[in-house]
Amino acid sequence: MLKGHDIVGVGLLNWENDYTKSTMQLLSELSGDNQVLFVNYACTVKDIWQYFRKQKQIPLAQVIGYKDRLSCHQLDDGREVYVLIPPPMLPINQLRPGWLYNALLRWNTHRITKSTRRAMQRLGFKTPIVLNALHPTVGIGMAGKLSEKALVYYCYDAIEAETWSRAHGQVAEEQLLQQADAVITSSNSLYTSKRRLQPNCFLVENGVDIPLFRRANVSRINRESKTIGYIGSIDNRLDIDLLERCFHQFPDFRFLFVGRVPDPALAQRLGRFSNVMLAGSQPPSSLPEFLTKMDVGLIPFYLNEQTKAIYPLKINEYLAAGLPVVSTNFTDLTAFEPVVSISPSADEFIAAIEAALVETNPDLPKQRLLFAEANSWENRGRQFGEVLANVLAQKSTLSPNTVVPDYIV
Repeated sequence: MLKGHDIVGVGLLNWENDYTKSTMQLLSELSGDNQVLFVNYACTVKDIWQYFRKQKQIPLAQVIGYKDRLSCHQLDDGREVYVLIPPPMLPINQLRPGWLYNALLRWNTHRITKSTRRAMQRLGFKTPIVLNALHPTVGIGMAGKLSEKALVYYCYDAIEAETWSRAHGQVAEEQLLQQADAVITSSNSLYTSKRRLQPNCFLVENGVDIPLFRRANVSRINRESKTIGYIGSIDNRLDIDLLERCFHQFPDFRFLFVGRVPDPALAQRLGRFSNVMLAGSQPPSSLPEFLTKMDVGLIPFYLNEQTKAIYPLKINEYLAAGLPVVSTNFTDLTAFEPVVSISPSADEFIAAIEAALVETNPDLPKQRLLFAEANSWENRGRQFGEVLANVLAQKSTLSPNTVVPDYIV
């Protein structure tokens, strides 16, 4: 059990957003027995320009320092997390590797580090655990600069497969894995990949907010109209050809998509179908309302380098809501075989939807909820804390040349 420590989380995310993120969920769980500071996404001057052109929303007053950059966020259960908005950075991600990129990266990293140290001083942090969440470009420059007693890299996506990080992410991650005391991954695929560079590798899979999503666990038997649904970002991970075949196969059923659509062309393509409804991005607190309307939950992902590294958040959210789940075979979902229809082909995917739509067993929603409860964020937070405690114990007892055995939670 991890208790009484200071934790600094550094990532590319905003603490307040309209979708669930594992980093925030885990830090929220850890904040019950530890003091947590999260360093928010560092806005660039490009973000500020887009704000004035009404193309993007940012906390401008905090970004430019007009308001206090450090704030305390009260969680629903009384716990609290401190959030730091760093000063504005230069946009450098599109630059090619080389001296200019390296020089500007050092400048950006220095600004984030300096701002973080000031926040730590105000909060009384001395020797924190630093958790870098998929932000290796800044992480390699911050390493050792926060007087940390442990540096842990949290890898929840295949950075080498992401378009935004293609120029610099993979090289930086390889360096950070060598610098870090440990890496925690969120899927079996990531665990297998990252342990090659950092043998002190752990696995803590994603979880689910059980109290929130079980609100949608209602009886769906004998409904006159049926809805086939999807929650999450609607992007290039989705097999749109497969979905279009489903739209044609089930013309009398509604398809409800809840999530942001970053590509306008994709939104236009989906909008051509009269039985498709795009509900847009919704805050996590609103998702049970939409899940209650659904009769089947879909995960129609392609199988590629990006998706095979995913442990989908939505799978446990669907299950907690009691929904039958139909998924493509995009990653290792062996653990879910008792409660999820995993379809290797388009024909099997459609057949699984047909079977789910005529489901009449009233015990199945309860069984799905029971399965999801084992994967609650409360349990995942406890596992994550145990890993961090294990890393601290290793550092205090092992010599630098000791080989650390593999350990999976």
